[in-house]
Amino acid sequence: MQLFRPTFEIDECLASLRRILESGWTGTGPECKQFEEEWNGFIGSKYSLFLNSATAALHIAIRLLNLPKQSKILTTPLTFVSTNAVILYEGHEPVFVDVNEEDLSLCSADFANKKKQSDAKAAIWVHYGGQISPHFYSTLNANKDLQFIEDCAHASGAYYEDGSRVGSKTNTISCFSYHSVKNLPTFDSGMLCCPSASMLERARRLSWMGIDKDTYSRTNSNDLYKWYYQVSELGWKYNGNDIAACIARVQLKFLDRDNEIRRRHFYSYKRNFDGYPQITLLPHLNSSAPHLIVIRVKNRDELIMALKKRGISPGVHYLPNFEFPVFQKYYQKGSCPNAERISNEILSLPNHLKLTQSDIDFVSEVVIQHAKT
Repeated sequence: MQLFRPTFEIDECLASLRRILESGWTGTGPECKQFEEEWNGFIGSKYSLFLNSATAALHIAIRLLNLPKQSKILTTPLTFVSTNAVILYEGHEPVFVDVNEEDLSLCSADFANKKKQSDAKAAIWVHYGGQISPHFYSTLNANKDLQFIEDCAHASGAYYEDGSRVGSKTNTISCFSYHSVKNLPTFDSGMLCCPSASMLERARRLSWMGIDKDTYSRTNSNDLYKWYYQVSELGWKYNGNDIAACIARVQLKFLDRDNEIRRRHFYSYKRNFDGYPQITLLPHLNSSAPHLIVIRVKNRDELIMALKKRGISPGVHYLPNFEFPVFQKYYQKGSCPNAERISNEILSLPNHLKLTQSDIDFVSEVVIQHAKT
């Protein structure tokens, strides 16, 4: 049984792909623009840029902060490596903040301490597993002097506690993933949502090598000098393409429905684990976009082997980034005690749209049988 399994609206996606392939234009073009507009309408944003990955979005977001080199950026150690890699890409330094016990987002108290100790100018907040922690809202409001980036890779379609969609804030930069296993799947792509038109235009240039005119605009122009462009700031090859965008447009129509299915999976697991104190299930609220279903157990590695023997593929999200050699010099052992301890207990259980109730019951049965206090 797979941990993740992408599910597509295949017939509608194929029809859309045929239309794009027959158009003769598969690069960055009108389909990307259309998806950006539809995404804006869906989450309530104004300025969105379709890219080739969430990593690209995070990298551009770091550049948009205009920080001096070697600036300190508050971040979590429990995340996919790209969240913190982009800090190093831009010559800055990660300051690892401990996670809280409740939902594995950043601990507000340690955030305040690390901010004071490091004189950090910015922070990256990961919406872990798709859950929007109450700690995010309070921390954002209490730190108006910091620039915030939201890593929303797990949180497409989720809501803040005020009822607005994740990604709609005008005082943060938000980055989404449409990787094949995410809640809104393509093959690999992402979105950057930013607060202003000027920031969006700079991001657009940065995503296309710093060039001030995209190829589609130049190709379809009647201007004699349509071939002419300038590069005032070096960027990267991070642009999205119309093939990924056409799939994303189809999948967006079903995102709320699919998140509801994943939410039902979570509550099925929750009912099954109620009454078993040796298993701690991380929470999801109804406002969440349940991407990860994570438990904590004391004998994690033993349980992994038991699940694998029964044909079940679990996951670990994540190894703490400070254990990786590239980040070790930025971390002093013991400074994130919760993350150090909890990282040995967390286990992600299967959560995808093809799961049946009997699948969930089977996984739960194996977990209950082998989890130890």
